[in-house]
Amino acid sequence: LGGLDLDVASYSPAQVKSTIVGQDAALAQIAESFVRAGGVQCGYCTPGIALRSVALLEKNPQPARPEIA
Repeated sequence: LGGLDLDVASYSPAQVKSTIVGQDAALAQIAESFVRAGGVQCGYCTPGIALRSVALLEKNPQPARPEIA
């Protein structure tokens, strides 16, 4: 994850755009967890999954398993 720069496309001008850049603290914890669990693939989809993980944890710091899946 380190060094990847992903601009997330938005389908609506009203939506907030997020990128993997600027998510340093939260993203570092997510990235470490992915590596420990063997959840890192080729790197193509991993930044998007990491951003969704950060968004989920910002919304609910202790999500139940059904909210994660």
